Amino acid sequence: MHRYLLFLTVFLVFIPSCREPVDEVEIRNREDRLLEKFYITKEEHKRHGPYVRYDSSGMVLLEESNYRHGQLDGAYKLYYPSGRLQEEATYKDGKLEGVRKLYYEGGGLQIEEHYLDGLFEGPYRTYYENGQVDQEGQYVNNEMTGEWKRYYPSGQLMEVVQFEHNEENGPFTEYYENGKLKAEGSYLGGDKEHGLLLLYDSTGTLERKMHCNHGICKTFWLADSTAVLPDTTVNIPDSLLRF
Repeated sequence: MHRYLLFLTVFLVFIPSCREPVDEVEIRNREDRLLEKFYITKEEHKRHGPYVRYDSSGMVLLEESNYRHGQLDGAYKLYYPSGRLQEEATYKDGKLEGVRKLYYEGGGLQIEEHYLDGLFEGPYRTYYENGQVDQEGQYVNNEMTGEWKRYYPSGQLMEVVQFEHNEENGPFTEYYENGKLKAEGSYLGGDKEHGLLLLYDSTGTLERKMHCNHGICKTFWLADSTAVLPDTTVNIPDSLLRF
C-alpha cells in the first residue's frame, strides 16, 4: 500500500483569477511525486481555484478542473489511465454548461451533447468506434424531442422516429442495412405501436399489414395470401429496433 504525505502550505496564496486568499494543498506519494494539487478558501475551507489529479505513480495526469467556492466552475478534463483524453466539458456553478464530449480510449469521439444549466439542451450525437454516427437527435428542456435517427456502423440509416417528452410518439420508419424499407408505422405513448403497421422483407417488398392498438397488433394481410385474413393477434418481431 502506498504511503501518502500531505503538505499544507501555511502561507497565503492569491490566485489571480480568484482574487481571494487561499491555502495551497499538495498530496504526494512516497517518491515525492505529486498526486493532487488544489486550493481551499481560508474562511470556508472549500476548494477554490485550479485542481489537478494524477495516478498513484504521479506520472499520468487524470484530471484537470477548476473550482469556485466548492463547486466545479470552468473547464473540466478527465483522462484515461493511458493518458488519453476521456472527457472534456465546462461547468458553471457546479452544473454542466455548453458542449460535453466523451472519447473512446482510442481517441475517437464517442458522445457529443449540449447542456444548459445542468440539463440537456440542443443537439445530441453518439458515434461508433469507427467514427460513424450511431444516433442523433435534439433535446429541449432535458427531453428527447422531435426527429431522432439511428444508423448502422456502416453509416446506412437504420431508423427514424419521432420523440415527445422522452417517449417515442408519432411515425417511425426502419431500414435494412442494404437501404431497403423494413417497417413503417407509428408509436403512441412510448414503444407501443398504434395504428397501421407495415412490414417488408429484405428486398423492400411488403409482406405483412397489421392493425395495432397500444402495442397489441393483429395481422390482416399477408403477401402470400390472396384473401383478406381474419384478425389474428401476433407478436411484434424482435428484429424491430428501439432507441
